[in-house]
Amino acid sequence: MVETFAFNVNGVSKTYVGRRSAVAAVDGVDLHVAKGQFVAICGQSGSGKSTLLALVGGLCRPTAGSVTVGESDLGQLTPSGLADFRGRQVGFVFQFSSLLPNLRAIDNVALAALLQTGGGYPRAYAAARACLAEVGLANRETAFPRELSGGQQRRVAIARALVNRPGLLLADEPTSDLDEQTAEEIFALLRRVQQAHGATLVLVTHDTRLARSADRLIYLHQGRIVEDLVPDRVDARLQPIERVAWPPPLHEASPSACSPADEPIQPLGAGLGRFVIDFLGWTFAVTLAIFAINHLTAGFQQRTVSREQDSRRQIEELAFRGMRSNVEDLVEQSDGSFLLTLSLENLAAE
Repeated sequence: MVETFAFNVNGVSKTYVGRRSAVAAVDGVDLHVAKGQFVAICGQSGSGKSTLLALVGGLCRPTAGSVTVGESDLGQLTPSGLADFRGRQVGFVFQFSSLLPNLRAIDNVALAALLQTGGGYPRAYAAARACLAEVGLANRETAFPRELSGGQQRRVAIARALVNRPGLLLADEPTSDLDEQTAEEIFALLRRVQQAHGATLVLVTHDTRLARSADRLIYLHQGRIVEDLVPDRVDARLQPIERVAWPPPLHEASPSACSPADEPIQPLGAGLGRFVIDFLGWTFAVTLAIFAINHLTAGFQQRTVSREQDSRRQIEELAFRGMRSNVEDLVEQSDGSFLLTLSLENLAAE
């Protein structure tokens, strides 16, 4: 039986050239991953994990070597071809959720489908709704990112990565900023949806405890693969589950699933008005606060200047009130001018 590969990395290097030196983030890596595998990549910071993931996902091009995903040689694709490849064949889950703040959860997920499919709003929102239900957020579809916890935002990001049914899921430190319990939940969720969809999952993580549940565990050091292991998978919570059709075809999506009576589908940016109102409200409050501070500061400065002017005026009045002058001397100069010497005496006791 000939094994089919999800992607092949052949002799790939990625070198970043700086002013002082060149840094080889990835150095001559060969990696062949079969379809449906779950591969965890571990290593110290700076070992090249994220760069390798970016090369596989077509986010950057290698300095040397080749990357083939399915039948696509990424080195032969144009920039627009790479963008189309990423949108249709790869689902990304980054270290931070990177959700658009003025869009609801369902809008953030549906946006990825609208950019890649021709099914229109009903198809995109039906798929987005199904994806959110799969990650346990069926009751949070209309929530904005600021109304979601960190773990919930990461679930929305996973749903967004799945909405176009990609064959390859790439996750870069998806649990690094989460607490231990939430990290385990997100990790288990990634494993479940990967098995349900039959996708290939490549996960970059520092947590080797969680990574041991993968089919393969790869260690990178200074841009090179130093270990390629098959760990013992003992986590009973990560057992395979029945594969499901994903997302539901358009003809299977009922009108109620796409546009429920109590919540019609809203176009992208439906929350823009709310965002603008909030923004204008905060802008008005900040402007009012600045104006009040400026007014108080100006009043204080004016009072200080007035007090100083009053004090100077009083001193001048006292100085000249009892002033007596005497002519001490008057001498004619050789050039015909006169030198007058006066004495001034202040007689006021103050």
